[in-house]
Parts: sequence; structure tokens; C-alpha cells
Amino acid sequence: MIIKNPYNNKKILSPDSEMFFGRNYEIETVKSLLLNDYPQCVSIIGERRIGKSSLAIRILKQLMDPKTIPIYLDYDGINGIKTKDEFFLNINYEFINVVNTHPSKQYFTKYRSNNTFFFDYVSSKKFFKQISYDNFKTIIFIDEFEYLPEQSYADDVFFSNLRFLANTPDIRLAFVTISKQPLKDLTHQSIKASGFWTIFTTETIGLLDESNINKLRIFGFEKNNLPIQADDKKLIDNYSGYFPFFNQLVCSRLFYSKITGVLINHEQLTSEVEPFYNSIWNSRIDKEKELLSNLYEITEKSKNLLIEMQLRGIVIQKNNTYQPFSKLFSKYIHRQSLDNKLDNPVISPLFHFDVFFSYNSSERPFIEKIGLQLKEMGINPWIDVWNLPPGKPWQDVIAEQINKIQAAVIFIGESGIGPWHNLEQTALMNNFVKRKSTIIPAILPNCKKEPEIPLFLEGITMVDFRIKNPDPFRQLVWGILDKIKF
Repeated sequence: MIIKNPYNNKKILSPDSEMFFGRNYEIETVKSLLLNDYPQCVSIIGERRIGKSSLAIRILKQLMDPKTIPIYLDYDGINGIKTKDEFFLNINYEFINVVNTHPSKQYFTKYRSNNTFFFDYVSSKKFFKQISYDNFKTIIFIDEFEYLPEQSYADDVFFSNLRFLANTPDIRLAFVTISKQPLKDLTHQSIKASGFWTIFTTETIGLLDESNINKLRIFGFEKNNLPIQADDKKLIDNYSGYFPFFNQLVCSRLFYSKITGVLINHEQLTSEVEPFYNSIWNSRIDKEKELLSNLYEITEKSKNLLIEMQLRGIVIQKNNTYQPFSKLFSKYIHRQSLDNKLDNPVISPLFHFDVFFSYNSSERPFIEKIGLQLKEMGINPWIDVWNLPPGKPWQDVIAEQINKIQAAVIFIGESGIGPWHNLEQTALMNNFVKRKSTIIPAILPNCKKEPEIPLFLEGITMVDFRIKNPDPFRQLVWGILDKIKF
């Protein structure tokens, strides 16, 4: 018996799909605007693959009644339309397709001539006005709306005509646009010049809530009597958070693993997910990228942008802190920020330290070399020979830094652990365990044999400067940036 994988992550969900969860508030909000006697235009916006199209198709089906004609146009797949007349003729053909199975099919026969109801803007305006007299409403959904303003015929006159159709009281017609960006932010000036965007109410689609994301995660497994363990849920959450597409993708791979007995290849799963992370990241403007890289530092100036990114599901608020929607997307952002720092170094402010260096004094030349490399890319290390001011008790200065700095590197070289080195390690361990800070053991290149690793460092991932792959310096930076706030 073939078991069908219920987790669909590549196609729009059908309007009656049992894998559609939540969105009740969004559905009812949009329907309330469209079911008026004089329907209002709606702009559905959200990230790619957040579920906008599946939501729109579901709403469209629920609008089907004897007096409402809902039409769906997808402008991602329409290539042959070259003129304004062809645009309206295409709406005509879609109108015919809907009417052919509509409860009021017989009513429209009197308006059909040569298999058309209308063929351009003027005839469409006349037609929609005529059927409005008999209380018929037309709702036109335009998916992938971004593609429409890019067409040569879509000038300000074109959008002014659309605005007239939707904004005239004796024409009961509304548009529902589905796009990533708000209408007013689309680059084509014709929309702004026509005032087309001003007649829309915007509905932003973000993440699912906890209850519905949990239903999505377990439904397919329970339906097929497949167990889903706590570790499975943790895996899904690490990649996906409450973003429905990523949940579908990871659940699909997990489902396949359970029915075949083949263990999940985590590297393969990551390589499948990362292009979509990349798409989200690359579609961000510079201000958004900067905010994502510095979520610990929210200013009054950035609050509006933060709220918008929360609505869109890029950022969540958890335990009074802001963070990207999933742990692995957060790590992805850190890597992107690291690459940016490597390409565009910015020195940290004076007296601000990002990482504490603990080392044997005999290894100082290599330690200072690493310190200089970090400073070149904007990471400020605390090194005793650089930062111990004359006349101050060094124990107090070191204790002060250990209490403030969020990450530390313990370097272990050929000379092993020195006496003060050992004291620093003890202080670091006691303090950092309390604050859940990061300690990174690093083996220096002059170690000819396996060094004696202190017991408390066992089990912690190390950076080994004796090897070239993976690049130890990059690994060190990754470990530091994974903890510090930058």
C-alpha cells in the first residue's frame, strides 16, 4: 500500500485541503469587506510562501453564491497579454469560465455575444454596470500582482480605469490583489500617479499561531498512525518556527523518513531550506537587514520597521526579546552578517569588548595576531597586555571584564595551562555558567600532540588552528558572533 505524503510545500493548497490550518481571522476580515453590498478592495500582502495564495483561493470559494462572481487571475503565468484590451478580454474569458458552472448561469446568456461579455475597458464598464443593477457583484483576485505593473500597457491611465471600476457606486466590483509588497511600495509610478492603491484595505499575512502550527505538524503523522516524538518537534521548530511553508517542508522530509526508515540527512535538509532563507534575506532592504542583525538594540527610529517585520513573520517576540522566526534562520543571519563584516570591517567603539582572551603568556605572539585580525573586522577582544591600565590591581580589572563580556576564548598551546591562565579559567567557568555565556576552547597551531583539556571544557565544540578545513578563524568568529550582540 502506497502512503501518500500529506505535507505539500510546493503548490497552492486546494480550497478544501485538510492541510489548511488557522487564518480564520484573516479570512473573516477579508470576507467582511467583500460581502458588502458594495464590496471594498483588499490588498493581501506577505512574504513569499507564507500562504497568501492558498488563503485567497479559500476565500474565493467561500464567496461563491448566486449573486457573486469571483474570478482568479495569476499574473505569474500570463505571458501573452500585450495590450489593455487583451487584459480586459482575459478577464472576460475567466468570467465565462466561472459563469458556466455558476448557479445564475442562465441569467448571463442575454449578455453573451460571440462568446464574449466584453472585450475592452469601455465594454467592461458597461457590462459590470448592467449586472450591478440586478445586484450582482464581481470580485477579481489578481495573484502575483507585482508582475502587472511591469507590463508596458499598465500606465497611469490603465490603473485609473481600474480604480474607476472599483470605486464607482453603481458598479459593484472589487479587486483583491495578492503581492509581497504593499501596492504603494511597488516601483512602477503608474500606481501612485493613478491613486489606485488608495482604495485598498491592506491585510498582512504573517506566521500561524502556536495552536494551528501544532495542528499542521502532527495532523499528517497522526492520520497515518506514525509516531512524532519530542525530538521530531524540536527539529521542525529549529528550522521552521511558526512559518507554515518551512513546517510543511521539514514535515514532508520527516514523514518520508518515517515511512521508509531512512534517517534524515541534516546536511541535505539544510541545503534544501537555505535557498528559501536566502530568498527572504535578499528581498530585505538594507534597513531591514541592519535591524535583523541588531535585534538586541531597538531604537525609537526602528520601532515601526520592527512592527512591520513582526506582522510579516520575519521577527517574533519571545521572552521579552526580539528574534528571527526560527533558530536556524537566526544562524543564517549571523553568517550573512559575518560575511558582511569580513567584507566591510567596522571597528568596535573604544572600551567596548566583545570577547575575553585567556592564554598562557608564552603564546602571546599568536594571540595578538588573532586579536588584530578580529579588530580588523570589528570584533574587539580583551587581551591583558592591551587593556590592563597601569596602577590598577589586575585581578579586579580581569574580574570586571569577565562579569561584562558575553564570550571568552581559552587558548591552549604547546606550553599548556599557566598558573594565572588556570585562575582565569576557573573564574570564567563560574561566571559564564551563571550567565549562560559562551566559552570557546581553541587549540593553537604549535600543539604537536593532543593537549590536556580541562575537564570542564570537555564536550564543548573546539576550534583547532592546526587544521585548515573548516577554516579555524572563521569558526572562531562564528562562535563569538553566535553569542555577542552585534
